[in-house]
Amino acid sequence: MKAKKRKIVILCSIVFIFMFAACKSTPAAVEEEPQPVEEIVVEEEVPPAIDEDLTALKEQAEALRAECIEMGVDSYRPDLWDQAEQSFNDGMDAYGTDYDVAQASFINAIGLYKQIKELAYADNLAALDAKLQTLREKALAAGANSYYPEQFAAAEDAAAEFAALLESEDTAAAAAAGNTAIMRYQILLDGIEIINLKQKIVQNGFDIYDPDTFQLAGEKYDEVFLNYGISDDVALASVGESVKLYRQVLNGGFQILSEDVIEKTNEIRALCDSIRAHRAMPDAYDTALWLYQQADSYAAAGDWESAYASYSASMVAFSELYEEVILKRNQADMAIEAARTRQEETSELAHHADEIAPLPDDAEGFSDDEDIPADPEEETVIIITIEDDPDEYSVYSGDDDQDFWAGDEYDDSEASDGDGYVESTELEDDDAFYFDDYEVEDYDDDWYQYEGADISAENTASVEE
Repeated sequence: MKAKKRKIVILCSIVFIFMFAACKSTPAAVEEEPQPVEEIVVEEEVPPAIDEDLTALKEQAEALRAECIEMGVDSYRPDLWDQAEQSFNDGMDAYGTDYDVAQASFINAIGLYKQIKELAYADNLAALDAKLQTLREKALAAGANSYYPEQFAAAEDAAAEFAALLESEDTAAAAAAGNTAIMRYQILLDGIEIINLKQKIVQNGFDIYDPDTFQLAGEKYDEVFLNYGISDDVALASVGESVKLYRQVLNGGFQILSEDVIEKTNEIRALCDSIRAHRAMPDAYDTALWLYQQADSYAAAGDWESAYASYSASMVAFSELYEEVILKRNQADMAIEAARTRQEETSELAHHADEIAPLPDDAEGFSDDEDIPADPEEETVIIITIEDDPDEYSVYSGDDDQDFWAGDEYDDSEASDGDGYVESTELEDDDAFYFDDYEVEDYDDDWYQYEGADISAENTASVEE
């Protein structure tokens, strides 16, 4: 026991010695400068700028916006539309950068677009109904119910559905039904037009001018009723193409016919100009010319059927004008010649009587100084001689209902001096002057008298040019 205690004491002493030695040999500690401590920042978790919900809102806003534009309601309520567009643009700008702004903007835009659509639907349905009724009446007037009885019944069914949906205030469904009815009535109207176009083409023989287009137009027409009631939009497109092709054939045929009529009209118009018909009968000439110019306008616009009708009317008008002017000139020439002949015969008889039984100088009766009374019923010729022209010009004084030609009138100050003699005046084309109350004018190098009072054979004048 004592031995064991002794070992423990010895062991403790040894340990103490080693500890003391270790402390004595350890070098002095060197103080180090304190190092800066880095600040640790813990970031808060941020939600993503784009997710499926925000993308769905964006796509819904885009779809509603496109529908409004397609419907044409973007200008219906400009105040609401501007607000909707502002919200939509704000959402697009914030999309991918600011989730909350983008979300709120898209939601607001969607609500505004829907409001605009509903307001437009309510007003447009009234206009849709009016259009439907108008087309229906036209289809009935055209006989579509008789020519296309089954197809017309299908259009009537769509119209009835539209009326029922209007009562239920289902605006979207009502608009769809109304548009379907409108398409069907329009198809039937176009079908009737095609029948008429084809008949006119065949009657005039225009199908031989463009057989390929004529055949294609028929094929498009056949497609119409394969799709009617199934794909009405396809049927409407086909009937529209068929109408266009048949019109093309018809228009081309009238263009060919017009070329011949234009040539003939130009010829007869040149004849009218050669006899100065525009001065003889200005109103009739202007009417014929207006028809010709109207035809030119139709031709320039590509409406050859209307152009052909106007060219033809102009040709007839110029032809009638030419015939009437020639007739009047011939009548005037014949009257002048007859009056001259009677005047010559009267002079010969008077001369012969004077030779057989001359009057003494102091005989009672007419003298050279006495005026000869005018006979209002007597046809008289006034001889007007122009020194620079060897031809003799005559003016015929006929009955009150005789037709003459008038030009630019001189005023009374340039009229005759009252004794049947015009001292001097220049005679140019379009000139006119007065000779004892008779207006005289140049017409195609012949001088004619126009309206006036009584005149006798003694009234003869020589006019110096």
